[in-house]
Amino acid sequence: MKDKTALFVNAEIAVLAKRFYNDYFWHHTRAYAIFEWMTRNVRYDEEKLHRIEAGGNPPMRGPRETLEERKGVCIEQAYLYTSIARAANLEAGIVDVLKTRDGKREHACSSVKLWGDIYYVDPAYETFAIKHRKVRRMSDLEVEEYFHTMNKRELPPFLTKTLSDEPTPTGIILKTWKRKLVTAAFVATSLYGTGVYTGIKVKQIEQRCRWREAQSAKDLEKSLETYLECVEREIKKDF
Repeated sequence: MKDKTALFVNAEIAVLAKRFYNDYFWHHTRAYAIFEWMTRNVRYDEEKLHRIEAGGNPPMRGPRETLEERKGVCIEQAYLYTSIARAANLEAGIVDVLKTRDGKREHACSSVKLWGDIYYVDPAYETFAIKHRKVRRMSDLEVEEYFHTMNKRELPPFLTKTLSDEPTPTGIILKTWKRKLVTAAFVATSLYGTGVYTGIKVKQIEQRCRWREAQSAKDLEKSLETYLECVEREIKKDF
């Protein structure tokens, strides 16, 4: 089955992230442990790179596929690192590398926020806190638009309405103060690493955690915060 989004968390990623969350209390050690695990377990897909350089346009893997196949090009590895990191309660995102440390172009890596600063994590270069020459942090909306374009699919309207068009390390930030639909399924999958939550479980969570109508930006912020806290509490009951 093909991944439907670039930043996707299924049961395997959730279990893996939970292990890092439980074993590493400090955020910096957790972020590095995930990076170290990836360098040992996910190899760079040289064959796919050669196909791309030869003018081919192979489908892009999502994080689940990259984990299953244990290989990926730079952006596929970045998808996986970012998905695991977010599921392990780290603020992570995708970075468009305009010029690498050795002068190359068209590259991607991950970012993670530690001690209030942004650090760049590059599994493809096997380097944590890498110093690329020129980078641009991508918004989740940009990430999903690129992923869907490369896979020749249309971006679902739900993602367009929900994801922020501003660079953000966590993801669930709304574009305007107007109330947007954020479901427990999306929160669970995108923020807390529980893609296993579907169907009846999601409906139960949504019944317990209801949105309050927002009339202003301040009201929306408060409503969103309360909603996410409630969803997180419900999810953690099963963790």
